[in-house]
Amino acid sequence: MVKAIISDIHANLDAFEAVLKDIRDQGIKQIQCLGDVVGYNANPKECLDIVRTMNMPCVKGNHDEYCSSEEDLEGFNPHAAEAVNWTRKQLGKEDRQWLRDLKYVRLVASFSMVHATLDGPQRWGYVFDKLAAAASFTYQNTSVCFFGHTHVPKQFVRDVGV
Repeated sequence: MVKAIISDIHANLDAFEAVLKDIRDQGIKQIQCLGDVVGYNANPKECLDIVRTMNMPCVKGNHDEYCSSEEDLEGFNPHAAEAVNWTRKQLGKEDRQWLRDLKYVRLVASFSMVHATLDGPQRWGYVFDKLAAAASFTYQNTSVCFFGHTHVPKQFVRDVGV
């Protein structure tokens, strides 16, 4: 069965709806989300409602965590802090609780899902290079792991022959 893996929606409803239409047009029925449903853009509640209504497996992203908490944003990029504070005001109590309840890592069928890295998913590290990928491979218990967070498609393969 073909599955769709989506990530980093960041409350961009227009883009999210376009992606969902493309997924439907391709006849794909199963969708998994690698986190950051909210953050930065204008429609956090609407995007969150779609993900929840579709009951798609989802992991927690850094924006999902920050926007669902009351954590102090000292040291944040000012643009990101403004977006987080605005998003917090758009979400209801149930929305914030749903985001808080998301797991950092999730197993779905025969693969793993994480927003950041497997070796420290709550630290929000990026997997941009072989070194970061190698650290996550140590914690990977499935043959495939999908991660988001980078906004850049990348693939790393562990060479088990070494």
